Amino acid sequence: MRFADALRAEDILKTLYSVVSIPSPSGNEGRVVKALIDIAESMGLDAWVDRATNFYAAPRNAPSQPLILLASHVDTVRDWFPASLEDGAVRGRGAVDAKGPLVSMIYAVATLARIDDSLPVWVAGFVGEEADSPGAKYFLETGPRSIRHIVIGEPTGTTRIAIGYRGSARIAVACSGRGGHSASPWMGESALLKAAKIVEELAARKPSVAEVTFTPTRLVAGEGDNVVPMKAELILDTRIPPGKDLGNALEELQRILPTGCEARAMGEYVPPVKVSLNKPVPRALVRAILRIGEKPRPVVKAGTSDMNYLVRMTDSIAAYGPGDPSLAHTRLERITGEELLKAIQVYVEAVLELLRGKNTLG
Repeated sequence: MRFADALRAEDILKTLYSVVSIPSPSGNEGRVVKALIDIAESMGLDAWVDRATNFYAAPRNAPSQPLILLASHVDTVRDWFPASLEDGAVRGRGAVDAKGPLVSMIYAVATLARIDDSLPVWVAGFVGEEADSPGAKYFLETGPRSIRHIVIGEPTGTTRIAIGYRGSARIAVACSGRGGHSASPWMGESALLKAAKIVEELAARKPSVAEVTFTPTRLVAGEGDNVVPMKAELILDTRIPPGKDLGNALEELQRILPTGCEARAMGEYVPPVKVSLNKPVPRALVRAILRIGEKPRPVVKAGTSDMNYLVRMTDSIAAYGPGDPSLAHTRLERITGEELLKAIQVYVEAVLELLRGKNTLG
């Protein structure tokens, strides 16, 4: 590797293991942010936190108005399980999503600082991405307006470049029925059975990343153990592909609702995002992956990430990072030293590509 020859997979794995060993579910990221500060400073970087407790690091003489941001997140989902380091891999909650990408980004910036400690690049670890992205939202309001390019650190498998993410919404479906005595249900009308029909209809579908998907996550119904339910509420985690919006999703859902059921959006709607492969960041990542001898492949990811928010700052943005994305949010999270080394090299090459010539202009 041209710029990462001095890096050893064993050292990177030990660093990642120390980070993955610290539980950091959304809303409880303080300990891991402190550890990341110590790690970044030990690599010769400046490191700090903002009022939202987001983590940042940069070369010692980097400008206060950087051009490039490498951004991942420090939080994980809440199903924590212990970390392990064996057979050249780190296992544990967050190893893939997204502490592996974040640690790789810190190493990449430290490598870049050895080339030139005044390069206009920062790395950020935002809080709350697995919740409602308070860290990214705070950065949108307060971050440097100079940023022209953003690389999102999410697991893509080292050769894939995520140029899009689906949007997300929660939809509540309220069903009502006449109720009745549970001993003679044929004389009543069950709101629960209406909601169950919706679940059955959705279960029969063959979902794909290119379509709107409705995932039932909660069903509450009933007024008593001997009463045919008069009310039921079904919560649907709804994901919306680029090219569609919340209105399209509600229209599609309406077509399968039984009489007596109504749908409404609840909470925040996060629109889908997709950028052109010809934008500077996707283009730089393509070239970087080619330089390490791999074949790049653009994808649209099924979930939602901080990219859905940060695209408001610049459309020169894409996601890339080590780790098998199919392992995210599972108890099988595992990432190897080889994956981390490849990602570090790609981040370094991509930043240098962005800093060449007209790419700095977007």
